Amino acid sequence: MLAAIETPEALFRYRLALALGMERVAGERIAEFLAAAEGEPLRTALEAHLQDAREHAGNAEVVFDVMGWPLEAESCPALEAIADHGRVELRRADSKLADRVILDWAMQTAHFEVAVYEGLIIDGWALGMRTACRLLHESLDSERQALDRVATLASRIAAVGQVAEAERVAVPLRSSDPAVERAAEANRRARGAG
Repeated sequence: MLAAIETPEALFRYRLALALGMERVAGERIAEFLAAAEGEPLRTALEAHLQDAREHAGNAEVVFDVMGWPLEAESCPALEAIADHGRVELRRADSKLADRVILDWAMQTAHFEVAVYEGLIIDGWALGMRTACRLLHESLDSERQALDRVATLASRIAAVGQVAEAERVAVPLRSSDPAVERAAEANRRARGAG
């Protein structure tokens, strides 16, 4: 446990310990949700995010070393709350919605991680911790890429689900979104109706 937070440097150190704990917890939760994932594209995205989490934890550990601080990790109740919410949704949702629930959890997690790194970098630059900030920026960039990957995949899966449901109830679906139109066409071809 870190001492009382009385200086900007102590706050940075605490938040760095939080980031390290966050990445360790994220890795555990990603592995958990990976086991429940149905589709291969989601599994691939989660496996990439799991590798990212390991690298980000390593970056945080290097920052502790560069700063000459003992390695410390703080628990991350916010990330655990996001995971708890995802677990509840996963239990309540029909199994055909599992990947959508997991993707929503992954987006919420990535948004939180981006915010943590942005705050660390802002404070670190203000404190003159340039080397630390460069390492943390690598993690930030990677989190933004992960967010883009899961958001794009979520849009595609939602579009396919929207098309499938509309076709199931025989509702004509027209959209200006090319992803929805491509999904509809692929659905029709798969059913032999194209």
